[in-house]
Amino acid sequence: MNNGKLQAKQEKLKSLHCPSTQSFLFNSRDSLLRSQLCSLVSHSPAPNPEQSAKSPSFSSQHNSKCATPSLQNSDELGTPSQQQLFIDMSTELLRRGQSVRFRAPGLSMHPAIREGETITVAPISPFNIKRGDILLYIVGKKVIAHRVVGIEREKSDSSSHTSTQSKALNPQIIFTLRGDASAICDEPVEAEQVLGKVVSVERHGRSIDLYSRKARMLHIAYTLASHLKRLILSILRPWGQAPKTFKAKVRI
Repeated sequence: MNNGKLQAKQEKLKSLHCPSTQSFLFNSRDSLLRSQLCSLVSHSPAPNPEQSAKSPSFSSQHNSKCATPSLQNSDELGTPSQQQLFIDMSTELLRRGQSVRFRAPGLSMHPAIREGETITVAPISPFNIKRGDILLYIVGKKVIAHRVVGIEREKSDSSSHTSTQSKALNPQIIFTLRGDASAICDEPVEAEQVLGKVVSVERHGRSIDLYSRKARMLHIAYTLASHLKRLILSILRPWGQAPKTFKAKVRI
């Protein structure tokens, strides 16, 4: 009789403290995912392929103890398997509603994002993307973070009711992106390529909002200065020749 009561109590304790199979598998999956992220390295290519840039390290925002490895003097994300693993892991985390952080090399987004600074990427719906947003997107086997300079929505065809209905439910959106330090736009980017939106950058130990009023004013000023510089160079460049360099002599 006593043995029966003891067994009943043991079964009750097991039911209280032992997780279900589904919960155990989910937690194990998260642990494996986060452990894999500790060994990942990401990449955002610079506009000049001859420049060497430090590859960024990648970590989940919810795991601050993750190691931060880096690849020295490399424009690539290590092996192709590492590149695909980074894309798969970041895509899965962002689809779960989690943010990701990694160090971004290269000069393509200077001065908004400087080389080696840590950026935070958050999930975003393609329908909420606006001009001026900085997106992290997939192209081939690489990921790039550039700014949106144009948005085009595919027009529905009224001749086909089925086609119109399907497009209304899932319309095609094409984004045009460009690095702040580049004069050339990227190839058109579809909504399926977008992983998330870069929301902040860490600089000197502080988190900087890339869409604050100050940040927007600085971006506008930098863009106008870049356009003015290109205009002056085009005027000073006769018949395609390189412009002359003028040195001012200052007497003190």
